[in-house]
Amino acid sequence: MKKGPRPARPFRIYRNPETGENYAENMDTGAIQPIHTLTRVELVKTCAGMRLTVPEPYKTWLEMPNDKLNLHLVRYRFPDKAIVRREPTPTPTPTPTPKQPDPVSQETEPRKDTDMATDTDQALRVLKELLGGGIDPAQLEAMVEQAVTKVVARPIVVNVPDMPPVTFDNELVHECFEPLMRKVRAGANVMMTGGPGVGKTTVADQVARALGLRHVVATMKPLPQDHELLGFVSPVTGQVVTGQVRELYESGGVLTLDEFDTAHPATPPTLNMLLAQDYYDFPKDGGGSVRVRKHKDFRVLATGNTYGGGGSLEFAGTTRMNTATLDRFTFFHVGIDPKLEDAICRSIHPVHGPAIVSAVRKARANVDKYALKVFVTPRTSIDATKMMVAGDTMTQALDGRLFGRGLPKDQESKLLEGVTFG
Repeated sequence: MKKGPRPARPFRIYRNPETGENYAENMDTGAIQPIHTLTRVELVKTCAGMRLTVPEPYKTWLEMPNDKLNLHLVRYRFPDKAIVRREPTPTPTPTPTPKQPDPVSQETEPRKDTDMATDTDQALRVLKELLGGGIDPAQLEAMVEQAVTKVVARPIVVNVPDMPPVTFDNELVHECFEPLMRKVRAGANVMMTGGPGVGKTTVADQVARALGLRHVVATMKPLPQDHELLGFVSPVTGQVVTGQVRELYESGGVLTLDEFDTAHPATPPTLNMLLAQDYYDFPKDGGGSVRVRKHKDFRVLATGNTYGGGGSLEFAGTTRMNTATLDRFTFFHVGIDPKLEDAICRSIHPVHGPAIVSAVRKARANVDKYALKVFVTPRTSIDATKMMVAGDTMTQALDGRLFGRGLPKDQESKLLEGVTFG
């Protein structure tokens, strides 16, 4: 069967040599726009129309998110593979006037099943038309359907040595997950330290789920609370009121002592034997105690902004902790994961997210440059992106989240040095 002329490409990939950014150039109007503003079908049609030959036919290529699916990044993703741009074969007969592409759309609403089906059908039709018989139709259909589905939900698989792969659905994982998991699996009591908003409590929960264990978070208080943790005998009934620790200690689970460096000084020493021994004497009905053996899967994590050395200007509520208690912990620093911050903000909005992250990171660099007494955490980026989605301008979204937080004027000027809004 004789093939008709190949459809004209409405867009082509364009790279700005000065900035290194990639854009889509409308072949009819000459207008240049960011790649992420193209619909999925327009983007697939554009790249397929360039006739790129990529090994393993198009599986990895089709699974790339929109902002990665372009010639520049495909080339660097496969540095040792041949990528050939095939020029169209000249034809003596005039080609029909190409149909104008649909108006560019930017999706901000969650995708519906009907929208996904439409995208799958359109992308499949375009690829079949452009690729001809070069690939098995059943294989192509499976690839396209899988690729479009992963635009909506892409599970993340984390590989940990000597353990089955751990899968997180619709969830992002901090870069410290794997090394933290190794320490927890080794049975160490781990004290996670780091600035606010870096994801300490979240990664503790992910570790517990990856191990298939129950997770209890006990938030520390400035008042003694050993009775809440370990249980006590009611003076009225004479019966034991079970604390947060007993069931986990006896049956297995992960206990996270959140904000551990803000605990009352009397609380941590009461946990010393619990942290160091293979048994603990819990209270029993009527008074006295009963010895309980520690379950092999009982784990203790703690989070804090300091190393237990006492309060500071930034963390005035922290206390100086007992050295014997601190010696029972392995310290593990959790910093800002820039890839995680970028991915979260981009998932909230593909345009506003990167713009906010760029501004926030410039301010964060100024904090280090001028040794400012302020924290610019991932929460700043995430919250500001959500505010822009809600209708704020960038300045409005960052006002009260990045600046406008009581910092002296001279320091605020240094914080915002070189920061652009919009």
